[in-house]
Amino acid sequence: MWPTARAAHRRCWERLRAEARRFSQVYQLVMPGLVPGIHVRAALADAQRVRREAMANRMLMTRFPNEAAHEVKRAGSLASPTSAIRVAMARIKELETDRVRLMRKREFFPPPFKEPASLTATIDANEAALAAQRAILLYQQAEAGRITAMLDDELGKLKVLWAAQAKSNPVR
Repeated sequence: MWPTARAAHRRCWERLRAEARRFSQVYQLVMPGLVPGIHVRAALADAQRVRREAMANRMLMTRFPNEAAHEVKRAGSLASPTSAIRVAMARIKELETDRVRLMRKREFFPPPFKEPASLTATIDANEAALAAQRAILLYQQAEAGRITAMLDDELGKLKVLWAAQAKSNPVR
């Protein structure tokens, strides 16, 4: 045997020892492919996952017994981003009106003349505020989109659960 083959052979036999006592006394040998613990653990993990999913579905059905309850949740969840979007849009409109006024003031200073530093600072502050409000607006729109997508996924899952419930409990 080659030296590496001997090492591999030795490692294989070392792997066969599943349990060992003190002083390296082997009392149980298990072939590597036949370790029952792996299959049992996988089955237990699957069973746990199924139980968790069933519990989550029961909780969803309890929280939202019908589509109207889910729509109330949607309206409540989207209220904050929607109001923030409205506020940001109003502020942007306000800042753009101020910008037009500042640009009209700037027209009084043709190119050979320099505008006052206070006017330049005010214009820069206005542009910075506009950029910040636009960033806030984009963030709030993204947040509203994320909430809508999450609630749409939840509604799709609920529709399947409601259909299964209606099928198992037909109305007489």
